[in-house]
Amino acid sequence: QLQTPVPVGTNEFAMLPDTPMGPYSHLVVYARSSFVEQTTPDSFVIVPVSQSIKDLRFPDRDLDDDELGGTIAWSPPNDTT
Repeated sequence: QLQTPVPVGTNEFAMLPDTPMGPYSHLVVYARSSFVEQTTPDSFVIVPVSQSIKDLRFPDRDLDDDELGGTIAWSPPNDTT
């Protein structure tokens, strides 16, 4: 278990960078209600990927010196498998 139970209504969880994977290959999430803990969790395979994007673009559309605004765009890496 990586985290203690999260508050009711939470549907997102940020996993901190450099969290050790250890020997694990799947991420498993259990739902819980006031009645009981879910007996069949949802899961997915963890696929560690290290890819670099290319052609990063950010035309800053905000005219204030201390603020940013605009669309960040990039091209995907050549190999996305």
